[in-house]
Formats: sequence, C-alpha cells, structure tokens
Amino acid sequence: MSMVSGEEKYLYILVRIPKCGSQTLREMVGQGAAGSSLFRLPQLDIEPDVNRGVVKRLRQQRRMLKGVSAYGTLTEQGMWKKISEQAKSGDIVSGHIAFGRAALPGWKLRYITLMRDPVARVVSEYFYTREGYLKRPAWRKFYLKGKSETAAKGSFTDYLEYLCEHQNLYANTATAFVTGSRTHPDPFAFLQENYFHYGVLEDLEAFAQQLSEKMNAKVSDEIWVNKTKTKKNYSLTDRDHELLTILIGRDIELYEKVVESISQQN
Repeated sequence: MSMVSGEEKYLYILVRIPKCGSQTLREMVGQGAAGSSLFRLPQLDIEPDVNRGVVKRLRQQRRMLKGVSAYGTLTEQGMWKKISEQAKSGDIVSGHIAFGRAALPGWKLRYITLMRDPVARVVSEYFYTREGYLKRPAWRKFYLKGKSETAAKGSFTDYLEYLCEHQNLYANTATAFVTGSRTHPDPFAFLQENYFHYGVLEDLEAFAQQLSEKMNAKVSDEIWVNKTKTKKNYSLTDRDHELLTILIGRDIELYEKVVESISQQN
C-alpha cells in the first residue's frame, strides 16, 4: 500500500483474545485492508515475568522460537525489527498479544480487537482445551499438565476451580489482552482512548459496518471462521456462577460496557 509523502506511517495491530473469533477478526480486517501484507506473531505471554513451572517455560520458549524463526531471527526483539523493516503503511500485524507488546517505534499503531461474552468464552476455552488434550498422543499428554490436564480429566467446575487457584495467570483474560494488565483502573476508558476499532462477536454486523466506515472499504459481516468442530451446550451450576464471578468479574464489566456503547452508537 503506497503512502503519500509526509503522511503518518501506520500499522493495524490485531489484539486477538483467545476464543473470541480471532480468525474472523483477521479475515474482516484483511478485507478492509485489501492488498496489505499480514505479519503473523507467535503467542506471547501477557505477563512474561510471572513465575511458571519449568515445562511451561520450555513450551513457551519452543513456541516463541518457532514463531520468530519465520522472520530469520531467534528473538522477539529481532522479530519486531524485521517487521518494522519489511512493513508498509497499512499492513496488518496479528497475534495473541496484549496491548503495548508490539515494539515498533516510528509507527502509528491502530489497535483493533473483538470481544466475546466472557462466560461463553470460558466455556468454549474449556471444551477446546479438553479436546486438544484428548486428541494428542500419550507421550505428548505427559507434558500437558495443569490447565490442559484439568480440562481433559475434570468437569467444567473443576476447570474453573483450577483457574481460580491460579488467578495470576488466568483471571480476566480479555481485560489483560485489551489493556496489557489484569488490574487496570478503567479498562473501558482505556479501550475508547487507545483503540482504532473494537466490537463484540455477538454483533458482527455493527463491527463490520463501523469498520467499513473507518477503513473506507467494504467489510462483510458474513465472515465466520470457527476451528472448533463440535458445538457444546453447558448449563452453569451455582458453583460455576460463583467461580466465574471471581475469575472474570472485570471481563464481564468491560464486555457489558462495550455492548452498551455499541447499542448507543447504533
């Protein structure tokens, strides 16, 4: 995409919250930025300094190396440098990264994200994690402990209990991705101030319409990319409600404010 001399250089940064239609988000923004290049990122820890077990650290390092090696480097810093050198104004950077993680000085970053009903997101994540564990060979399962093993061998309530016991890693995931912190004092104000565009998976029509206007290009709301092959219905227990309030209370509050904001705009 060409840039008029003196015009501000910008990149679209897609903050893909897990289990929030992130592939759909990527396809929709790709429509609006037709002809632009897409830079895919490895999954980067929201809080890299949080203490993790040896196996989890090794798995994260392996994922990191696999992702950054596509850019001919062995480090995250090298990856950002390569992207900055190769990108053109209007290109797309997409990944499961939290706000502020992109190290791209000299570029205006236009952040875009898509949220989902927080309870539905956690339920979807449970079944996705469970199925991912069960389909792996036995030798791979040996290394998948903690969250994955709990999802595969326990009930949804057991899964929530585990996540609540490790809130430093798993509480308010959407808020952490949107703001870069699980404890930001006002996530919705931050979202309004720092994002080029945002929306919810449950109202793709509004998301697409407003994105079309901002990008001055047609974006369809009929795109739906879902990698989870099976649909699961689950009725929450009283204990589930208690645990979800502990685990995603801030996510729920943020989501409700976003939905209200979209309703008022419409």
